[in-house]
Amino acid sequence: MLGDLPNIPGKDGLTFYRAIARLVVQGVLNEDDHAMVVLEVGDKQAAAVRSILMTEGRLSRTDIWLDPWGKERVVVGRRK
Repeated sequence: MLGDLPNIPGKDGLTFYRAIARLVVQGVLNEDDHAMVVLEVGDKQAAAVRSILMTEGRLSRTDIWLDPWGKERVVVGRRK
């Protein structure tokens, strides 16, 4: 089970979010672009993904949207 693994980079379920953040920095979103990155996240991952988008993706505006059952389910990042 994943929870039983030691804290090894890449084993926290956030690997793809980090890769997406790197793509944002590499120019997927232009500096003057008003595009958004919208990511569905697993249970209790929203805060970590938000942090990744802000620090690694350099997105200054982020929001967390709730699903119909009140769970943090979507993280939205914008450059502007």
